[in-house]
Amino acid sequence: MAAEGEISGVVIQALRYLGKTHVMMKHLDHLKRTLTDDQKKQLKNNISRVPVWIARHLAEIAAKAA
Repeated sequence: MAAEGEISGVVIQALRYLGKTHVMMKHLDHLKRTLTDDQKKQLKNNISRVPVWIARHLAEIAAKAA
């Protein structure tokens, strides 16, 4: 699995579990508030390794990371 052993792996698996049609803005907002900037950078680094629909969510979550 991409991002194994990182917080990215947990986020990716959670999104995959919820499924393409069940990820809601409240889930993304929670992750935006909860994850650190370093964790958001990890998400950015893994965008190319995941399906497009998950990549869009990772980009949304990591948008404001330094």
